[in-house]
Amino acid sequence: VRVVAARKITAPAVMEAVGQLEAANETVAISRLPGVVKDVRVKIGELIQKGEVVAVLQSKELLERVRSNETAVTMAAADLREMNARLEDTEKKLAIAREVYRKELIARHDVKETEMLAATRQAEKERAQAELAQRQAALAQTRYLVGLTEIVAPATGRVTRRFAQPGASVARSAPIMSVADPAFMRVAIKFPALEAHLVHRGIAATVRVAGRPGNVFTGKVSNVAAGVEE
Repeated sequence: VRVVAARKITAPAVMEAVGQLEAANETVAISRLPGVVKDVRVKIGELIQKGEVVAVLQSKELLERVRSNETAVTMAAADLREMNARLEDTEKKLAIAREVYRKELIARHDVKETEMLAATRQAEKERAQAELAQRQAALAQTRYLVGLTEIVAPATGRVTRRFAQPGASVARSAPIMSVADPAFMRVAIKFPALEAHLVHRGIAATVRVAGRPGNVFTGKVSNVAAGVEE
C-alpha cells in the first residue's frame, strides 16, 4: 500500500437547459402625450430606421386647441391692422396740426390734444402687437404638441413587439412598440438551485436554436441572478 497526498483537480461540467431567445438590446417607443392610437404603421419583424414614424396618436383636445388658437391669432391680427390704421390717421392729423400751428392759425392746445391722441394710438398698437405675439406663441406651442402625436422609432432594427393597437386609449409614456438589433441576441435560461454553483459569469455557452439544427452559436454567460421557483 502506497500513501500519497491528495490533489485537487478541475473536472469539466456540461449542463443542458432550454431557454428563451430574445434581443439583447431592446428599445421601447413610448407615447409622449395621452390620446387614442390612430394608426400603427409597422408589423412585428419589420425592419425600421431610427426616426421613422411608426404610429400616430389622435388627441381631440389638441385639435380643438389648435382651432381655438388659430381663431385667436386671426382676431388679434385684425385688431392690430385696425390699430395701425388709427395710428396712421392720427399721425397725419398731427402733421397737419403742427403745420397749421407753425403758421399760427391754431392754438398750441389743439396740437397738444392731437399729440396725446397719437400717443394713445401708439400705446394701443403696441398692446395689439403684444397680444398677437402671445397668440402666435400659443398656437406654435399647440402645433408643437400636435407634432408629438407622431411616434418615431427610437433606434434602427426590427420590430419585436407591439403593445398598442389602433383605437386603443393610451396614457403619457405608455409603450407603443419595441425595436431591437437582431445582430445581438441573448438566451435566458433557468437552472436548478443544485446546479447554480456551476454557473458563473464568463463561462462559455453553446446555443442551438430550435428548428435550425444546422446553426450553432457560441457566447458567454453575461449575468447570473437568483430567481424564485414556482
